[in-house]
Amino acid sequence: MRTLTFSHKFLSCLLLLTLFISCSKDDSDINKADPTAVNLDPNELSEKVIIAGSSYIETDLPTPNKQISFNLIDNDDLALPIEGFNITINSENPILGAYIQFSDNNDIKAKGYFDVNLQLNSFGKSNSPQVKKLKGLNNQTNIFDVDFNDNIKTGVFCYYICVYDEAGNISAPQKVCTTIQLLGGDSVLTNEWIFKKRETFAISDGITEPFTYKVGDIAFSFGGSGDCTETGLRYEYKGENIQGDGKIIFNSDGTYLYEDNSTTDVLDYTATRQQCTPIWLEKINRKFQNSGVWSYIEGDNRLVLISYRRFRLDGDEIAFDQMREPGNGDLFWDATVVLNGNEILIKNGDGVTEDSLWYTYTK
Repeated sequence: MRTLTFSHKFLSCLLLLTLFISCSKDDSDINKADPTAVNLDPNELSEKVIIAGSSYIETDLPTPNKQISFNLIDNDDLALPIEGFNITINSENPILGAYIQFSDNNDIKAKGYFDVNLQLNSFGKSNSPQVKKLKGLNNQTNIFDVDFNDNIKTGVFCYYICVYDEAGNISAPQKVCTTIQLLGGDSVLTNEWIFKKRETFAISDGITEPFTYKVGDIAFSFGGSGDCTETGLRYEYKGENIQGDGKIIFNSDGTYLYEDNSTTDVLDYTATRQQCTPIWLEKINRKFQNSGVWSYIEGDNRLVLISYRRFRLDGDEIAFDQMREPGNGDLFWDATVVLNGNEILIKNGDGVTEDSLWYTYTK
């Protein structure tokens, strides 16, 4: 997505008549495009992408010598307006950059390609949703970020990519086809949903430990210890955070608001150190909000939330207020949605093979 916005992967090249003057086609093409979506014009698309650290060259892709290679990692089938997508690769060779050329789903190619410098493209992108989503990143894993301007249309597109190194070696290509999805819209999710419960699933040694939290339940406990003032003794304390109400609003314009409220104990550290026993202040109400844009891929029951703002209020004080620019959002949820009448279950993780967090809301 944008800085990513999301995930997609790809690689390069050209077609029969250009086999000998451009990237030769590889047999590892990836096509996850929606066959029912509109086929986007590759030249118009090239004018609407934003690729940091790139220059556009109006000619065919360079011919590869195939002295270096790479693999696509965590290939996805989703791109979003503005947020775009990421191309994540793994290579045992140091990569300097990539050549990327767009095409449509019928393999009609754009008149030029992008020469993308990896270092300039990835600078400042470490918080992107795709980076956070991937596990086990190493020195051989690189991410190219492709964003869209605000005039992008939804539909199907493809792209070829070749990577190159400092010595001028160029890899064999791969081709990826994917779909730009709609933000918001007249979806079954477009509504205000009220929090009912939260379920967590902790997986340890193959054993699942489920916990359920409703309004009024202890969401979590916290505690610690410290030195008392000038006595040589220590104090210990333990407090609680109580789950409050919450909601999530999906607007038709593609924006969302997530809110979670709780009540928490607050320790008076100064008085506790002086009296060498826990001294508690009045409980405070804590409000957490997350807002950004959303997309629901109904055929896959998939919900994606990209966050632009994270905000928390502790009583009357702002604990934090973090903003990100559109095109550089953070992945908040990439979840499966189960609809059941007036209830929705949002499943972050399957609850069996991975630590998971599920939310149930009702109208």
